Amino acid sequence: GAKDVNLIYTVTDSPLGRLLVAATDRGVSAVYLGDADGPLEAALREEYPAAERRRDDAGLIPTVQAILAHLEGRLPRLDLPVDVKATAFQWKVWQALRAIPVGETRSYGEIAKAVGRPAGARAVAR
Repeated sequence: GAKDVNLIYTVTDSPLGRLLVAATDRGVSAVYLGDADGPLEAALREEYPAAERRRDDAGLIPTVQAILAHLEGRLPRLDLPVDVKATAFQWKVWQALRAIPVGETRSYGEIAKAVGRPAGARAVAR
């Protein structure tokens, strides 16, 4: 969690429990699922300790609606801007995951091979 990061967030119901969505002006920075708001907000504070955090339910309505539609199966491909720190390897893994057709699965080993690191299944799992 870098300084000078301004996050807005909201917490709402989802088909999988409580859903916290946080974003900067550049895109979604965090999506957490849980049973109660308190632990979700604590996780956001832990991941972004130096960030300015502000709850803004109205400001995230379109983003939350898209995520809920995806979770409910009404929006198979979710294309939202994201603003997260990640290594080049993590980005490759995420791109490989997005390429999996809806309803299909892949093992960590299969993803590792797809991104050119056949011995990297454990790294993919993280």
